[in-house]
Amino acid sequence: MKKKLGIVLGCVVAAGFLGLGVFHTSASPSEPSLTINEVRDIVKKQYPGKITELEQETEFNRAIYEVEIANDKKEYDLKVDGNSGEILDIKEKPSKNSSTSAKDKKETENKRNKSNDSKENNELNNNNESKKSTHSNEQLNISEKETAISGKEAKKIALDAFEGTVSDFDLDEDDGRLIYEIEIENGEKEAEIEVDAYTGEVIVIDYD
Repeated sequence: MKKKLGIVLGCVVAAGFLGLGVFHTSASPSEPSLTINEVRDIVKKQYPGKITELEQETEFNRAIYEVEIANDKKEYDLKVDGNSGEILDIKEKPSKNSSTSAKDKKETENKRNKSNDSKENNELNNNNESKKSTHSNEQLNISEKETAISGKEAKKIALDAFEGTVSDFDLDEDDGRLIYEIEIENGEKEAEIEVDAYTGEVIVIDYD
């Protein structure tokens, strides 16, 4: 009798552990307890430089933030725990002096544009007009879809994440997901922020 009772109890305990494992496996990842601004402050205190990108991701049902930061000498790719603020991973590489190379590219492009003849310029203008028309039609189709977050609310969310003046505002679709793309200027600083049009979640902050 005792042997049978022991077998029954063992089966019940095993079933309980199995159910708990299934629950944890199927559970959806929780939202991070740390906001983007809090993560930005944590990173700035530990790594001097300019944050060029800050994005929320999920790895193995764990909320993390991926951060890119650069200074004159080095660049860092960080992974930060969305709940504890712990630095989970860091990759270090030499700085590419992107600002200098970007200026050189712009100067080269300007010289090439000046050397183009009037026919090439007309063709470029026609192509640009065609692209603008296509983009406008796409925007009309996107604007017909319903969003839970209004444009005004999206701007407020973006300004809470980065103070300044909204210089550009756009509603776009990415893999069936409607997002607000908002550009904000604050003096010499700029940021491009993506806000989910349904949840109001700040998806990406790209600093310039």
